[in-house]
Amino acid sequence: MPHYIRFLKPPKVVAALKTGCFVETLITITTDLGDAFLAEDAGLLSILQITDNNGLIIESFEETSSWTAGNRELKISFGPCQLAAAAHAARLSVRDASGGIVDRLEPSKAPSIVTAWSTSFGIAAGLQAEKLVERCFKLEIGPHLKAWEETGNSIARHIWDAALGCVMEIQNAYMRLDGSIPTLQKLFYEQKDTSLRVIELGTGCGIVGISIAQIVPHCSVLLTDLEEVHDIINRNLECATLARMSKAQFWVLDWDEQVPKQIAHHGCDLIVVSDCTYNADSLPALVQILTALVRISPSAIVLVALKKRHDSEEVFFDLMKKAEFEIDSHTVVPLPTLDAENESIDIELYAFRKDPPVDS
Repeated sequence: MPHYIRFLKPPKVVAALKTGCFVETLITITTDLGDAFLAEDAGLLSILQITDNNGLIIESFEETSSWTAGNRELKISFGPCQLAAAAHAARLSVRDASGGIVDRLEPSKAPSIVTAWSTSFGIAAGLQAEKLVERCFKLEIGPHLKAWEETGNSIARHIWDAALGCVMEIQNAYMRLDGSIPTLQKLFYEQKDTSLRVIELGTGCGIVGISIAQIVPHCSVLLTDLEEVHDIINRNLECATLARMSKAQFWVLDWDEQVPKQIAHHGCDLIVVSDCTYNADSLPALVQILTALVRISPSAIVLVALKKRHDSEEVFFDLMKKAEFEIDSHTVVPLPTLDAENESIDIELYAFRKDPPVDS
């Protein structure tokens, strides 16, 4: 499975002298949920960029380091670096030394170790970066997909593996590649005169919904989740470059409550659910809100992306069947891993639709 570089301690200048400055950070490399550390050796490349007031790079420094199997954290240091003007800012990236400049999230290609970019931080000693990390992915279609996530303990504001697989399937279907979900292909191209209406549930950082708005022209995407993700979503929406005539916005949606009028009025042709089936306790509410949304838009397709973590997730399929949803089509997107067997991890994607009423 992919592993993610995270800043345990955001980078900061620990000393600023006349001869140069010293920058330090503390990183870890974990799974999407942070429940396991990378158990293989890996070479890392760290790049410190100094930018001027216009954001242009005026200096760049590189350091190589090694992550050793068994590590839980790794300190990375720069210095002495030639001191730039105090008004200038710095930014640090840490990546797999064997990877490319930008992580590729193209069909059948995904990073084994996902690069981390810090926010900008001041040259003056003690001014550290925010507790955020930016991910940047090169897509097959359109501009790079960028998303900020938090470095703290809230997994609601982290990127999960299923999101990467779902973005890859969105590209596959839009490009009409073999093996992608036919229902999704048709949906992307059958909307002739009206916008494709998309609602994402449990959007988290918003990477899936934003990717749809960046890839598919003439679509309207509602990213929904609880209020706690509002700030990170807005930040990611601000840095998104959307496709022609497409738009995306965030609305608060609690699965235990009625569908707000604004969301009901929006309607939906596609409902996206990425990695929301891991918590068995929330599954009745999830199926309940899906049922409510499809009652509003009876022809809507429900796209579910998941990485099966335990057997309890099978309850979701039982509940969907009881709610008269049927699986229209299914595909698998493999993600790479760095374990000794070099096996991939499968992201499963299902397209559901509501059973048609039986004529009496």
